[in-house]
Amino acid sequence: MKIMVTGINGYIGRNLQEYFKPPVYELIGIKRSDLYSGIYNTSQPHCIIHLAGLSKETNDPKLAEAYRQVNTDLTKTVYDFFLASSASTFIFFSTVKAAAEFSETPLIETAIPHPATIYGRSKVEAEAYILDNLPHDGRKVYILRPCMIHGPEPKQNLVALYNYFRKGLPWPFGNLSNNRSYLSIGNLNFILEKLIERNFNSSFVIRHWSFNLPSSGLYHLADDSPLSTKRIIELIGETLGKKPRMINLPAWSIKAIARIGTLLHLPINQETIKKLTGNYLVSNEKIKKALNITRLPLSAEEGMKLTLERMNHTKIAEYDEKDFERLMSDAGIIRNRAKIRGTINNAKCFLEAQKEFGNFDSYIWQFTGGKTLVNSWNNLKEIPGSSKESDAMSKALKARGFKFIGSTICYAFMQAAGMVNDHLIYCHRYKV
Repeated sequence: MKIMVTGINGYIGRNLQEYFKPPVYELIGIKRSDLYSGIYNTSQPHCIIHLAGLSKETNDPKLAEAYRQVNTDLTKTVYDFFLASSASTFIFFSTVKAAAEFSETPLIETAIPHPATIYGRSKVEAEAYILDNLPHDGRKVYILRPCMIHGPEPKQNLVALYNYFRKGLPWPFGNLSNNRSYLSIGNLNFILEKLIERNFNSSFVIRHWSFNLPSSGLYHLADDSPLSTKRIIELIGETLGKKPRMINLPAWSIKAIARIGTLLHLPINQETIKKLTGNYLVSNEKIKKALNITRLPLSAEEGMKLTLERMNHTKIAEYDEKDFERLMSDAGIIRNRAKIRGTINNAKCFLEAQKEFGNFDSYIWQFTGGKTLVNSWNNLKEIPGSSKESDAMSKALKARGFKFIGSTICYAFMQAAGMVNDHLIYCHRYKV
């Protein structure tokens, strides 16, 4: 079963490489920088998953054209390739932010889109093109709108929240309550597998299905229930083995702090407060009905606990054979024996480096001389996948016993950690 995946080196793409394994699946990966020419140089796939795109939320008018080119025009190019191909299934990853920025009631697919950012608008335009050109030959097209996805290598805002409490800092917003929908990577894998399998003939299907294929169209993806920020904080405390400290500031003082932060361009401002305390509810009833299921494999809390546990290197370093076998039977994660053992090994190596240098931060920043390397890129095609610094980092980490730590992975880490600034020169974050 051949699956062409655009943006294969991104967060979701890296996960798919481990979940959809040979011999049942053959992934044909195409990097975003090679998309315009690369898709026409591949063998005919059975399914196309279009992940490539720009995902930073912004309203910077200087970035509008870049977002339109990548998220809208490039999607049109890939979709036109699908229409001209023999592929039976096309899956486009959009975002719930295409529909709304916040939602007090469960957001459903029939809601009129009101995107609040350039990112959301560029995705809506791509969705409209696809929906206006659906095939009528029995092939299926699925536009998936996931909410915030978490799992291995979680998004920076969740990492920041985890590290905040790891340092023992008090949470000043204990008086506020909210609910937000999330999507665990385990549930996403489950949904994708079922959509793909049901669109192949019996020679490619692992399990045979006796009911109709899900209809083409829009589908929101979320766990079965939302989580409050307060509950996530409690789960972080359970993972760390200590109770989080809460401060119940009155609502008027929080609003005042947010206004001051906005005026002074501080990290804590009206936008960040709203994201931390606002509601964002997303319904997954349509996708469950389409797949003829009543619940997803992982509950919202189970998925979040798995994500948070992976962030606790001390706990991972203590895993024994019983834990290894437990992980190998966990359908919510990538069950690759070498990579699971590699993760446990890397946690031990991390602790050793931390002990030797006082903290891992002091060790890792030596590869950039203790400063952020600032590049000057004009377009996305110029951004490299590695550098001499990431080569040196990879070589040094391997010498210390780390596994699965090639130069490309190191460079991606450097970008995420702020060790290298690869924002385009006209990006609003370039000079931050």
